[in-house]
Amino acid sequence: MAVVEVAALVGAVAAAAAVVEAAVAVTVAIPAAAALRIIMAAVKINNGESQRGSRQDAFTLVEMLVALAVLAVLVVLMAQVLNQVSETISRATQHTQSDTEAEVIFDRMGDDIAQIINRSDVDSLFIGVSTNSGNNDQMYFYSHGAGFSTNGTNSSPVTLISYLVTNNALVRLGISKSWDDITFITPSNTETVFNGSSPLTNSGNSANYFHVIGPSVFRMEIALLMEPGSTNANGTTNGNNTYANIGSGSNSWHGLTNVSSIVVALGILDQTSRKLTTTQQLTNLAAAFPNATTNGGIPIGVWSTNFYSVPQVPQIVLSQTRIYQRSFPVKR
Repeated sequence: MAVVEVAALVGAVAAAAAVVEAAVAVTVAIPAAAALRIIMAAVKINNGESQRGSRQDAFTLVEMLVALAVLAVLVVLMAQVLNQVSETISRATQHTQSDTEAEVIFDRMGDDIAQIINRSDVDSLFIGVSTNSGNNDQMYFYSHGAGFSTNGTNSSPVTLISYLVTNNALVRLGISKSWDDITFITPSNTETVFNGSSPLTNSGNSANYFHVIGPSVFRMEIALLMEPGSTNANGTTNGNNTYANIGSGSNSWHGLTNVSSIVVALGILDQTSRKLTTTQQLTNLAAAFPNATTNGGIPIGVWSTNFYSVPQVPQIVLSQTRIYQRSFPVKR
């Protein structure tokens, strides 16, 4: 092979290598269409030089190298597309898991509240805990809902129900009471009165029967919507959008007098996203969801905007946080 031809071939290979390098680089910086135009322009220039004196029925080395460059462009573009599709599917799956969990929780709550025992001699307790302490609201009531039985021979249809968040998970207590310990059948007895500071004091080992119903729930807020026009024990009259003032300890709300609906809001972060957070970060995230007010209830609109600016929490975690709210009418 002549020296000139060898030099030309070496130059063509170098030019093709430059084309490949440029092809990979431009896929990141510019759109695919522009990248292909640049590559094809290089092909036209180099192909015109390399085809002189070559056979017309065979591929030149430059043509094969350029074909590989085009293939590299397509592979890179396809990889980017597949990666984006994979991330989208992953986020959608996590959202679906949160949606399903919230639906299961609300269905369970709805069944319990629909069968709640609303009598003057049967107490209900709602504890409002400030989120600044890193805690969540709690509720305790008697219902005909499902529960564990501790007395198989003398069980009653009455179940002690409780919902609360502990260890960044929503737990439910459902324990069927026996006829032996239900002495509140007569109005003169105060067996069912809950202690605001220690609600399960008179319930034996009931605390052992809590089970996780919402593993991804880190925030629960409860609000009691009052009947418009009704009069409270302190003489105040409830308006069209008045909610009970739920406190903690001795300020907890007892009973269902004048209560029209029990409103529950949940903050949920899926298990996959939780792996990117610490316990303190979840506490900070819960604190971004303000407590309910007596005039307006749960500020769900503020919830929807506040958590996007929680400091020291990864943005990907904030984007996966989901908020849910449902109202449960109280039967009379």
